[in-house]
Amino acid sequence: MKITEITPIAVSLPMVKPLKMAGLVFKSSKNVLVRVTTDNGLVGWGEASSSPTMTGETVESMVAAVHYLTPYFIGRDPADFADNLALMDFRLYGNASAKTVLEMAFYDLAGKVAQKPVAELLGTVHRKRLPVLWMFASGKLEQELAEGKEKLDEGFKSFKIKVGSLPVAEDVERAREVRKLVNGGVQLSSDTNQGWTLDQAIEYVEAVGDTLDFIEQPIMGHNLDGMAEVQ
Repeated sequence: MKITEITPIAVSLPMVKPLKMAGLVFKSSKNVLVRVTTDNGLVGWGEASSSPTMTGETVESMVAAVHYLTPYFIGRDPADFADNLALMDFRLYGNASAKTVLEMAFYDLAGKVAQKPVAELLGTVHRKRLPVLWMFASGKLEQELAEGKEKLDEGFKSFKIKVGSLPVAEDVERAREVRKLVNGGVQLSSDTNQGWTLDQAIEYVEAVGDTLDFIEQPIMGHNLDGMAEVQ
Protein backbone atom coordinates (compact mmCIF):
# COMPACT_ATOMS: atom_id res chain seq x y z
CA MET A 1 0.00 0.00 0.00
CA LYS A 2 1.47 3.31 -1.11
CA ILE A 3 0.19 6.87 -0.75
CA THR A 4 -0.79 8.44 -4.07
CA GLU A 5 -2.61 11.63 -3.11
CA ILE A 6 -3.03 13.92 -0.08
CA THR A 7 -5.71 16.62 -0.09
CA PRO A 8 -6.24 19.08 2.80
CA ILE A 9 -9.70 20.69 3.11
CA ALA A 10 -10.47 23.70 5.30
CA VAL A 11 -13.98 23.74 6.79
CA SER A 12 -15.94 26.03 9.09
CA LEU A 13 -18.60 24.16 11.06
CA PRO A 14 -21.40 26.20 12.70
CA MET A 15 -21.80 25.54 16.42
CA VAL A 16 -25.14 24.81 18.06
CA LYS A 17 -24.43 27.65 20.51
CA PRO A 18 -21.52 30.08 20.94
CA LEU A 19 -18.50 28.96 22.98
CA LYS A 20 -17.15 31.74 25.19
CA MET A 21 -13.47 31.46 26.12
CA ALA A 22 -10.95 33.91 27.55
CA GLY A 23 -11.07 36.89 25.21
CA LEU A 24 -12.82 34.95 22.43
CA VAL A 25 -16.31 33.89 21.39
CA PHE A 26 -16.55 31.04 18.88
CA LYS A 27 -19.66 30.72 16.71
CA SER A 28 -18.07 28.20 14.37
CA SER A 29 -15.30 25.61 14.53
CA LYS A 30 -12.56 26.10 11.95
CA ASN A 31 -11.02 22.72 11.21
CA VAL A 32 -8.88 21.01 8.61
CA LEU A 33 -9.76 17.63 7.10
CA VAL A 34 -7.25 15.63 5.09
CA ARG A 35 -8.06 12.96 2.52
CA VAL A 36 -5.27 10.46 1.83
CA THR A 37 -5.64 8.05 -1.11
CA THR A 38 -3.55 4.94 -1.76
CA ASP A 39 -2.68 2.86 -4.82
CA ASN A 40 -5.08 0.10 -3.75
CA GLY A 41 -8.04 2.51 -3.81
CA LEU A 42 -8.44 3.04 -0.06
CA VAL A 43 -9.14 6.47 1.42
CA GLY A 44 -8.14 7.58 4.92
CA TRP A 45 -9.37 10.67 6.72
CA GLY A 46 -7.89 12.86 9.44
CA GLU A 47 -9.17 15.96 11.22
CA ALA A 48 -7.70 18.65 13.49
CA SER A 49 -8.86 21.97 14.89
CA SER A 50 -7.09 25.27 14.45
CA SER A 51 -6.11 27.04 17.65
CA PRO A 52 -4.00 30.17 17.11
CA THR A 53 -3.83 31.04 20.82
CA MET A 54 -2.89 27.54 22.03
CA THR A 55 -1.01 25.70 19.28
CA GLY A 56 -0.21 28.73 17.13
CA GLU A 57 -1.88 27.16 14.10
CA THR A 58 -4.62 28.54 11.85
CA VAL A 59 -6.52 26.62 9.19
CA GLU A 60 -4.43 28.47 6.59
CA SER A 61 -1.12 27.48 8.19
CA MET A 62 -2.27 23.88 8.64
CA VAL A 63 -3.32 23.58 5.00
CA ALA A 64 0.01 25.12 3.94
CA ALA A 65 1.94 22.70 6.18
CA VAL A 66 0.12 19.68 4.73
CA HIS A 67 0.84 20.91 1.19
CA TYR A 68 4.50 21.36 2.15
CA LEU A 69 4.80 17.84 3.57
CA THR A 70 2.82 16.10 0.82
CA PRO A 71 5.70 15.51 -1.68
CA TYR A 72 7.70 13.68 0.98
CA PHE A 73 4.90 11.16 1.58
CA ILE A 74 3.81 10.28 -1.94
CA GLY A 75 4.84 6.66 -2.48
CA ARG A 76 5.30 5.89 1.21
CA ASP A 77 3.48 3.23 3.21
CA PRO A 78 1.06 4.95 5.65
CA ALA A 79 1.54 2.04 8.09
CA ASP A 80 5.21 2.92 8.68
CA PHE A 81 4.09 4.96 11.68
CA ALA A 82 7.38 5.64 13.46
CA ASP A 83 9.30 6.44 10.27
CA ASN A 84 6.52 8.67 8.98
CA LEU A 85 6.45 10.68 12.21
CA ALA A 86 10.24 10.98 12.19
CA LEU A 87 10.11 12.24 8.60
CA MET A 88 7.48 14.86 9.51
CA ASP A 89 9.64 16.15 12.35
CA PHE A 90 12.76 16.17 10.15
CA ARG A 91 11.09 18.08 7.34
CA LEU A 92 9.01 20.53 9.39
CA TYR A 93 9.50 21.94 12.90
CA GLY A 94 6.45 22.33 15.13
CA ASN A 95 3.04 22.39 13.39
CA ALA A 96 1.74 19.63 15.66
CA SER A 97 -1.89 19.79 14.52
CA ALA A 98 -0.97 19.64 10.83
CA LYS A 99 1.13 16.55 11.54
CA THR A 100 -1.67 15.06 13.62
CA VAL A 101 -4.19 15.34 10.80
CA LEU A 102 -1.84 13.34 8.55
CA GLU A 103 -1.03 10.78 11.24
CA MET A 104 -4.74 10.22 11.87
CA ALA A 105 -5.39 9.55 8.18
CA PHE A 106 -2.46 7.13 8.04
CA TYR A 107 -3.85 5.17 10.99
CA ASP A 108 -7.27 5.18 9.37
CA LEU A 109 -5.80 3.59 6.24
CA ALA A 110 -3.78 1.00 8.16
CA GLY A 111 -6.85 0.06 10.18
CA LYS A 112 -8.88 -0.46 7.04
CA VAL A 113 -6.22 -2.76 5.57
CA ALA A 114 -5.90 -4.76 8.81
CA GLN A 115 -9.67 -4.59 9.39
CA LYS A 116 -9.03 -3.45 12.95
CA PRO A 117 -10.04 -0.34 14.90
CA VAL A 118 -7.22 2.15 15.43
CA ALA A 119 -7.28 1.36 19.16
CA GLU A 120 -6.00 -2.13 18.37
CA LEU A 121 -3.22 -0.73 16.17
CA LEU A 122 -2.14 1.43 19.11
CA GLY A 123 -2.29 -1.45 21.60
CA THR A 124 -5.62 -2.81 22.68
CA VAL A 125 -9.19 -1.75 23.45
CA HIS A 126 -9.53 -1.03 27.17
CA ARG A 127 -13.11 0.21 27.23
CA LYS A 128 -16.08 0.73 24.93
CA ARG A 129 -17.86 3.39 27.00
CA LEU A 130 -16.51 6.73 28.22
CA PRO A 131 -18.00 9.34 30.56
CA VAL A 132 -18.83 12.58 28.75
CA LEU A 133 -17.87 15.99 30.16
CA TRP A 134 -20.35 18.88 29.87
CA MET A 135 -18.87 22.35 29.40
CA PHE A 136 -20.33 25.59 30.74
CA ALA A 137 -19.21 28.26 28.29
CA SER A 138 -21.90 30.94 28.12
CA GLY A 139 -20.65 33.04 31.02
CA LYS A 140 -24.27 33.42 32.16
CA LEU A 141 -24.74 31.87 35.59
CA GLU A 142 -28.50 31.32 35.55
CA GLN A 143 -28.34 29.71 32.12
CA GLU A 144 -25.48 27.47 33.23
CA LEU A 145 -27.29 26.36 36.37
CA ALA A 146 -30.32 25.42 34.29
CA GLU A 147 -28.06 23.50 31.89
CA GLY A 148 -26.35 21.80 34.81
CA LYS A 149 -29.60 20.57 36.32
CA GLU A 150 -30.68 19.19 32.96
CA LYS A 151 -27.37 17.39 32.42
CA LEU A 152 -27.34 15.98 35.95
CA ASP A 153 -30.75 14.48 35.25
CA GLU A 154 -29.30 12.96 32.07
CA GLY A 155 -26.54 11.29 34.10
CA PHE A 156 -23.52 13.53 33.54
CA LYS A 157 -20.81 13.11 36.20
CA SER A 158 -18.19 15.57 34.95
CA PHE A 159 -18.42 19.31 34.26
CA LYS A 160 -16.02 22.05 33.17
CA ILE A 161 -16.44 25.83 33.48
CA LYS A 162 -14.82 28.05 30.87
CA VAL A 163 -13.39 31.04 32.74
CA GLY A 164 -11.22 34.07 31.99
CA SER A 165 -13.61 36.24 29.98
CA LEU A 166 -15.30 37.72 33.07
CA PRO A 167 -13.89 39.45 36.16
CA VAL A 168 -12.25 36.92 38.49
CA ALA A 169 -14.88 37.51 41.20
CA GLU A 170 -17.67 36.53 38.79
CA ASP A 171 -15.84 33.37 37.76
CA VAL A 172 -15.39 32.53 41.46
CA GLU A 173 -19.15 32.90 41.98
CA ARG A 174 -19.85 30.65 38.98
CA ALA A 175 -17.61 27.91 40.38
CA ARG A 176 -19.18 28.08 43.83
CA GLU A 177 -22.76 28.09 42.56
CA VAL A 178 -22.18 25.24 40.12
CA ARG A 179 -20.56 23.19 42.89
CA LYS A 180 -23.62 23.76 45.08
CA LEU A 181 -25.74 22.44 42.23
CA VAL A 182 -23.72 19.32 41.42
CA ASN A 183 -22.71 18.58 45.05
CA GLY A 184 -20.06 15.98 45.83
CA GLY A 185 -19.26 12.89 43.78
CA VAL A 186 -19.26 14.89 40.54
CA GLN A 187 -16.01 16.09 38.96
CA LEU A 188 -15.90 19.87 38.50
CA SER A 189 -13.04 21.73 36.83
CA SER A 190 -12.39 25.05 35.13
CA ASP A 191 -10.41 26.00 32.04
CA THR A 192 -8.85 29.43 31.50
CA ASN A 193 -7.25 28.73 28.11
CA GLN A 194 -4.15 30.65 29.28
CA GLY A 195 -6.23 33.83 29.66
CA TRP A 196 -5.12 35.02 33.11
CA THR A 197 -2.11 36.79 34.54
CA LEU A 198 -0.30 35.02 37.37
CA ASP A 199 -1.94 37.31 39.96
CA GLN A 200 -5.43 36.63 38.57
CA ALA A 201 -4.84 32.88 38.57
CA ILE A 202 -3.66 32.90 42.17
CA GLU A 203 -6.62 35.05 43.22
CA TYR A 204 -8.96 32.54 41.60
CA VAL A 205 -7.45 29.34 43.00
CA GLU A 206 -7.23 30.78 46.50
CA ALA A 207 -10.97 31.42 46.33
CA VAL A 208 -12.04 28.09 44.82
CA GLY A 209 -9.38 25.65 46.00
CA ASP A 210 -11.93 23.59 47.94
CA THR A 211 -14.52 23.84 45.15
CA LEU A 212 -12.79 22.47 42.04
CA ASP A 213 -11.08 19.15 41.35
CA PHE A 214 -8.55 20.80 39.04
CA ILE A 215 -7.94 23.88 36.89
CA GLU A 216 -6.70 23.76 33.31
CA GLN A 217 -4.34 26.22 31.60
CA PRO A 218 -4.57 29.02 34.18
CA ILE A 219 -1.69 31.01 32.61
CA MET A 220 0.55 30.83 29.53
CA GLY A 221 1.91 27.31 29.10
CA HIS A 222 5.56 28.37 28.79
CA ASN A 223 5.48 29.97 32.25
CA LEU A 224 6.42 26.82 34.20
CA ASP A 225 7.57 28.75 37.29
CA GLY A 226 4.26 30.60 37.32
CA MET A 227 2.26 27.38 37.04
CA ALA A 228 4.26 25.93 39.92
CA GLU A 229 3.34 29.01 41.96
CA VAL A 230 -0.34 28.59 41.10
CA GLN A 231 -0.09 24.93 42.15
